Amino acid sequence: MKKKIPVLLAVLSLMLTACGYTSKVDSILAKDNSSAAEISQADSKQEEVSLNETDSAVIAEAEKLVSQYTADITPSAPDTSELEKLNLSNGDIDIDLTTLTPNLIYSQVFDMVNEPDKYIGKKSG
Repeated sequence: MKKKIPVLLAVLSLMLTACGYTSKVDSILAKDNSSAAEISQADSKQEEVSLNETDSAVIAEAEKLVSQYTADITPSAPDTSELEKLNLSNGDIDIDLTTLTPNLIYSQVFDMVNEPDKYIGKKSG
């Protein structure tokens, strides 16, 4: 154990002295910073890009597809018209799942499955 301590100290001192020379790293960072500044100046000087008819048509079609996709995945409000026809009074339904979002419905059903004793005798709609 006593032999390992001086060896460990020697290795640590070599590791610490190797980190002292950073002029090459500093010069590389300075070059990267100057090139980044040149790129940002060039970006600010760019002119407005005009699109031809084909590109405009592709963009319009892509925007249409995106709007259709988002409309398809956006949950809509549940249809409660059938419940309104039943003429239920307050208290006829103990657990109303029709007004919940899909995540809350999943959570409620998960709770019903895992703790059924809480829901025995209750009515759901």
